Amino acid sequence: MKKMYHNKKVLHYNLHDLLILFGVFLLLQDLIAKNLEEWLLLFQSVRYIDEGITLLGFLFLIVIPWFIKGQRPSKTGIEWLLSLFLLIGIISSIAAQVPLFIAASQFLLYVKGFLFFYILSSIPANNLTLRKHIRSFAYVALLFLVLGFVDIVAPYWFRSVTGNVDYIDYQMGIPSVKSLFVHPGVFGWFMAFIALYFFAFFIVFGKGSYLFTSFAFALGSFFSMRAKPLGGLVGGILAGLSTLPLTKRIEKGLVIAAIGICISVPVWPKLYGLYESKVTSYVGLRDPMVNARNALYITSVDIAKDYFPFGAGFGRYGGWISAKYYSPLYDDYDLSKVYGMSEEKTSFVCDTFWPMVLGETGFIGLALYAGILLSFVKTLYRQVKNENNRYVKAFQLGTLMVLIESLVESIASPFYSKSPEVYFVLGAVGICYSLSNNREASK
Repeated sequence: MKKMYHNKKVLHYNLHDLLILFGVFLLLQDLIAKNLEEWLLLFQSVRYIDEGITLLGFLFLIVIPWFIKGQRPSKTGIEWLLSLFLLIGIISSIAAQVPLFIAASQFLLYVKGFLFFYILSSIPANNLTLRKHIRSFAYVALLFLVLGFVDIVAPYWFRSVTGNVDYIDYQMGIPSVKSLFVHPGVFGWFMAFIALYFFAFFIVFGKGSYLFTSFAFALGSFFSMRAKPLGGLVGGILAGLSTLPLTKRIEKGLVIAAIGICISVPVWPKLYGLYESKVTSYVGLRDPMVNARNALYITSVDIAKDYFPFGAGFGRYGGWISAKYYSPLYDDYDLSKVYGMSEEKTSFVCDTFWPMVLGETGFIGLALYAGILLSFVKTLYRQVKNENNRYVKAFQLGTLMVLIESLVESIASPFYSKSPEVYFVLGAVGICYSLSNNREASK
């Protein structure tokens, strides 16, 4: 019996090692695929293997133990919301006669993050495995940050050496940093993701080293020259501070604000220029429909009304699948005339998330999906308040903060259907649920 228990613990520990390797692969996935473009089969295998691994993991760790061994997975509180959301999408797809392959492909994009969440929540986690995850990705993130600064200094050379896209996107005179990512937006998100965890550890432990490191990663996020992760950083920090008593909230908030202002002063002209460019692009337009993101938001409401109550079906609006298999809705609603949304150039079709949900599943689907994320926020907030172990508490707080950051990014990004972002955020939520479940079981 003891030997069986020991073997099970070793298995769980090894699974966490595999998850760390999978996470590192996810961070490098697009760059590896980019270097394999000449070999179509290898290129496509690398691009889509994450979804295959996730499906297999869910099958072997959740489905088989449940139906064959009777090991029912722990309840997470989102089962009904998620099931109803997917059911609505299936019904709307049938009603709108969406081709099966298109609907199924979009279905997979919607669920892959949640499948990964269930995988992580089902694998027992403890302080030892948690520290292993945190240290591993802290070192990996540090490497990405250092290489990001190399990318600033010698972008053409660095991108040539790594086989990355050699186009340099200058914003306010600064090259948008990508490091080992293919897009600067992903670098900006990952730096913000790591920065928020260090901010969380500073909030819990009060160590200056955590605060210094968090600002170093926040600076890396700034050099991506993308507004979304910077807005997400602010939202995440405010969410973290809101969990503190008023006195500590003011005390730590003032420290963070003071250092943030000092660091912002040298780059303020660039920061303000970035803000001004976004306001000009999205708010200060005579006709908001000339901008793809604005058009996606406005038209999604019209589609939800016209296809009431369940939307136009999976794969029909605002997502990568609707661009790859060009949806007839873009012609029907004159969106094909918007720059970046024509059948020949679909680069801005999947530039948001919530319009996709609203257009494809209607107002009810939108409410259900928002309800899932709200359930995560409430659970994490409760875990932070009730946790006594400071290390675990800091991780739970960091996860709450990165979840809030993801909500901010999802306003202008298909965040919850994108890799690696959705895996990291919902995977971290899954670890928090696992830690909580193990603690409850040991009482």
